[in-house]
Parts: sequence; C-alpha cells; structure tokens
Amino acid sequence: MNVNEKFKEFEDRLYNKLKETGFIRLRNNFILKQGEDVGLINIQKSKSSSRDLIKFTLNIGIILKDLSLFYNGHKKKISVDDCHWQKRIGFFLPDSNDLWFEITYNTSIDLLLDSVLKILKNYVAPELQELLQSNGLLNTWLENKNTNVTEFDRLLNLSVLMTKSKHPQTNMVITDLINYANKRHLSIDLHLQKLNEIK
Repeated sequence: MNVNEKFKEFEDRLYNKLKETGFIRLRNNFILKQGEDVGLINIQKSKSSSRDLIKFTLNIGIILKDLSLFYNGHKKKISVDDCHWQKRIGFFLPDSNDLWFEITYNTSIDLLLDSVLKILKNYVAPELQELLQSNGLLNTWLENKNTNVTEFDRLLNLSVLMTKSKHPQTNMVITDLINYANKRHLSIDLHLQKLNEIK
C-alpha cells in the first residue's frame, strides 16, 4: 500500500469514527450541524508532501448561520475558508503548538488514528461543543477570550450577533467598532447600514 492509499484509508476510517458522533462528510471536510450552525473539521495536506511522505494537520472551525447570512446572503458553501472561528488541532493541546502528522510506508494507521481521535475527543470536542452552544461564540468574543479572529473581525462579528439578538450591550460594541475603524481609517459604512436594516 502506497502513502496515498494509506492517507485515503486514514480519511475513511476517521470519518467512520466521526460519523458515530453525528458528523457528515463533504470532500476533505467533516461537518457537525448544531441547529443551523456548523462545526467543521478539515484535513489540510502540507505542500511539502511527496510520494513517500504525506504531512497533514486538522483545522477546526465554526460557521454561524447569522454571520453567513449577514455577510454572504443565502450562500450555502461550507469550507474552512468560510469559518468565522477556527483553530488548528495542535493549538487545542496544553502546549499550544502547531501539530502536523506524517504518513509514510511504515506508518501504522491504527496508531495514527488512535492518536488523532484521542486529541479530538479529549481536547477538541469539549471546546467545539461549548462554542456551538447558543451564544457560545458571542460570549467568547464579548469576553475577548480565545477569540481566534482579529480585533476588527471580533467587533464586526459581535455587532452583527448582538444586533440580531437585541443584546443590551449592542450600542457599546458598535461604538467600540466605530472608534476602532475611525482610528485606522477603515470603512464600515456599508456594515453599519446593514446593521440598521436588521434592528
């Protein structure tokens, strides 16, 4: 079995395990729906992979329906690039370092799969489930902890979620957004106009 076949076996077996917890597969993405929001696990191959060695990592992300509708209209695309929050698998671990896995001719898929599944179960799943709860990301961004976005995106996203939910601190966040944009000469006129339409 060559390394590409081993990699495909790993993907298939990983999906079979994730399927048991409610995930569905979309190409190299594994999708978990929570209401109309989406948790995503994406397999990213390294550009340095060769015919004798495949290096890969996992990107974990969240796509919120309210933000997707606000920014993209009724676009149905689901990919890692559309995530409103994302983090690579290694940064869920206590030492918080980028982590890449390797597949060679000698790799045991059993051991590799076991290693990946342990990280997903013990570190990724609890955080993903918490953030996918109602207002999970809103509260994370409001508390400015584990935001995984730029400060500008944090304020943009918060202004949308808080306006839609009529959060009592909405005006404060919109004021912070306006001040941030003014100091950096960023245009948010269209964003503010769209916010007014959903108030």
